[in-house]
Amino acid sequence: MNLKKTTTGIILGTTAIVGATFGIDSKINPYENFSDRVEMITTSDLPNSGEQKVEIMKDKPQVRFKKWNGEVNLGLTYNDVKATGNRPLLSNKMEFKDVKQEVAVYPLNATSTEIEVILLEKPVSNIIKFTLDNYQNLDFFYQPALTQKEIDEGANRPENVVGSYAVFAKEKANHIVGQTNYGTGKVGHIYRPKIIDSAGTSVWGDLHIENGILSVTIPQNFLDTGIYPVIVDPTFGYTSEAATQHLGLTSSGILMFTEATGAAGTGTSISAWLATDATGSGTKATYNIYDASLNQVTNGKTAESAGLTTTKSLITLNFSSAPTFTAQTYHLSIWGSAAGGPGGNLGVYYDTSAGKGYWRDTDNTYNTFPNPAAKDTAYTDRIYSIYATYQQASTPTTDIQSDLIIFE
Repeated sequence: MNLKKTTTGIILGTTAIVGATFGIDSKINPYENFSDRVEMITTSDLPNSGEQKVEIMKDKPQVRFKKWNGEVNLGLTYNDVKATGNRPLLSNKMEFKDVKQEVAVYPLNATSTEIEVILLEKPVSNIIKFTLDNYQNLDFFYQPALTQKEIDEGANRPENVVGSYAVFAKEKANHIVGQTNYGTGKVGHIYRPKIIDSAGTSVWGDLHIENGILSVTIPQNFLDTGIYPVIVDPTFGYTSEAATQHLGLTSSGILMFTEATGAAGTGTSISAWLATDATGSGTKATYNIYDASLNQVTNGKTAESAGLTTTKSLITLNFSSAPTFTAQTYHLSIWGSAAGGPGGNLGVYYDTSAGKGYWRDTDNTYNTFPNPAAKDTAYTDRIYSIYATYQQASTPTTDIQSDLIIFE
C-alpha cells in the first residue's frame, strides 16, 4: 500500500513538472506553427503600415522577411547547411544542424531577427554566402564610415551601422490614408555582422550585397587562431527610420534640403523621427514646406512640438491651416531648438544613399524660416527620415517624402 502511494506521488509529481515545462515553453516560443514553416509577427515603428512578419522555412535554412502586408517578400537562404529546422523545447531558436556548420534563427528583439551561422570547425573559405530572392525591386544602400566633415557637422553612425546596408523599396514611398503607409520607403536594415569565437573574442565581418548574393568575409587570421565553434551573426532589423543620427548645432540655424515630387492637393501634416541630447521644456521642433523656387508655401509652417526627449520618436505636427500644393517639386524642413537643456543638440536621422540629394542654408535664428531660402552647400548622398501627408485633389490623402532639415 505504501509503495502504491509513493509511486502515484512520483507519477503525479512528474506530470506536474512536465505540464509546467510546457507552460513555460509556450511563453518562450515566439512562433506560430505551420506545416512548412514557423512565423512571427514583428512590431512596426510606422503607423498604418500593415502587417510585417518573419517566416522561417522548415525544410532548409531560409528566412523570409515580409513587410507592408506581403508587398515586400525578401528571402534569404544559406545553402551550405543541408538540414531541416527544429525548435528545441524552452528555446526561441529555430536550429538547422549539419556536420560542419549549423544555422540558428531567432528574434533579437521586437523588430530584429538574428541569423547565426555556427562554424563547428575551420571552414575551407573565409567567405560566408547567402542567396537572396525577390530582391529586384529593392535598393541596398551601403553605409560607409562617416567622413570627418560629417562628424564635424554633428553626424553619429553607430559601430554596427558602419559597413551595413539600408534597404529601400525602389518604387514604394508615401502614404495614401486608408491604405498602406510606406513612409520614406525604407524596408529595413541589415547590420554589420560580428564574428565571435568560443573564448569570447570577436571581430567585425565585411558585409557585401551584390547580384542577389549577401556575403560576409571573415578575417582569415581570426579563423586561423579562433576557438571553435565560431558564430557569424548578421542581423536584419525591420525599421522605417534611418540609422545615422545628425545632431544640429545650437550656434546657428542649419537648413538641409532634399527634393521631393508633389501633386496637386492640400496639406495635412509633416512627420519626422527626432531626438535630442538635451532635456527640458525648451527642446522643440517645427516644420515647414518650400516650393521649387525655394519660397515658403503659404500656410506651410506646422505647429511647434514640445517636450522632445533623448528617445528617438516619430513626431507628427499638423498644419494650422491647410496649405495648397500644385504638381511641382517641394522641400520639407525641420528646425529644432534644444534650449531647455545642456548641449542643445536636436537629432534627425538619415541613411547614406546613391543619387539622393540635399543641401543646406546656414546662420538663421530659430523659428524664423528664411524666405526665400538659399543654397550654401550641396550634397548628393542622403535620405532623411521625414515625410508629409497631404490630400491629393480628387484622390485620397498622400505623403510626400522629402528632406529639408533646419536646426538651431
